[in-house]
Amino acid sequence: MTEYVNLLNELNELLNDSAEYSHSNGCMLQSLLKRYDAVVEHLYCINNDKFQASVETIGMLEYYISQIFSPKVSGIKKKSIYLTAKYVLKTSINLDLRNYKKHLLLDTIIYN
Repeated sequence: MTEYVNLLNELNELLNDSAEYSHSNGCMLQSLLKRYDAVVEHLYCINNDKFQASVETIGMLEYYISQIFSPKVSGIKKKSIYLTAKYVLKTSINLDLRNYKKHLLLDTIIYN
């Protein structure tokens, strides 16, 4: 069960390593979102009430990333969208970490 905590922590660290907006950092953000989506899929199966917001956040972030790669969006707007998406993803990861740790703690209390 702690593998989800490790995966979320790893995503958080990788997100911290991304710098300002560039095309390659946009690709990295997209890759991190795919990995996060896989983790959230498992967390949602554990407790869909606690992790429903994360599923909705992923949908919003997918839209942001599509805007980052859109040729119709200006460079300045792409930078703003990238920074917003990065912040939203980081916030969502931290919220999931907190919720999952609470879930583990409650399971431990209930079963002991």
